Amino acid sequence: MLKRLVLAAAPVLMVGCSTLPSHPNSASIETVLSEHAYVVELSQRCDLDPQLEGLANRALTTWINRNEGLVRAAEMSLVDMLRNNRTVRDHDQGALAAMALYEHRSAQAKQKVDSVVAAGPRSCARELNSFATGSRDIAGKDFDTLSTLQLTLPNDIKAQRGAYIDEEGRLYGKSFITVERAAKDAQCSNAKVETVVIDQSVEWYVSSCNDSRWLWTCEWGRCTGTSEFN
Repeated sequence: MLKRLVLAAAPVLMVGCSTLPSHPNSASIETVLSEHAYVVELSQRCDLDPQLEGLANRALTTWINRNEGLVRAAEMSLVDMLRNNRTVRDHDQGALAAMALYEHRSAQAKQKVDSVVAAGPRSCARELNSFATGSRDIAGKDFDTLSTLQLTLPNDIKAQRGAYIDEEGRLYGKSFITVERAAKDAQCSNAKVETVVIDQSVEWYVSSCNDSRWLWTCEWGRCTGTSEFN
């Protein structure tokens, strides 16, 4: 029987801490990643109201189109920052720590959106409009900082696509931890997750446990799992 699972953000219970290391660019990176996590969660949750479906899709799409380069610069700068931090010395270095921080931002965004949704459709519409019209675009000092960081991005295809490589050569995407936890819940406690494709905003994973196989698709942090895809 085909099963389908849509993942929601959840608090991080593993790997690393919930705050960025002290660094001149930390505040700007934090702002960009938090806004990105918020608009993704907002568009997904408010999309459940049929009257807001079009606005929710437009808010996410237009905000991403205008700010995608800054989001990518923030994500890659975060990994680089963690790899160069003396407190991060796991075998996965900055990769897993970065993913844990990313997931923590998603959990914070969920809490904010809980309040918006509880306040009703008008509250959702007001927040969505702020992203759709550009009033929530990254601006000022944060824009200047991330624009400068964009110029220093590594000339590496995997890195440019949002893939993280650990010291043992394993490939991750920023949603790996989310998918791994969901696979263990949906299949078994020792489910294994393999990265299939990482291409900028889209991530594909396959998880397996005994005879059970699931395909996981994530786009801009929104993940869906399907069983028995083969």
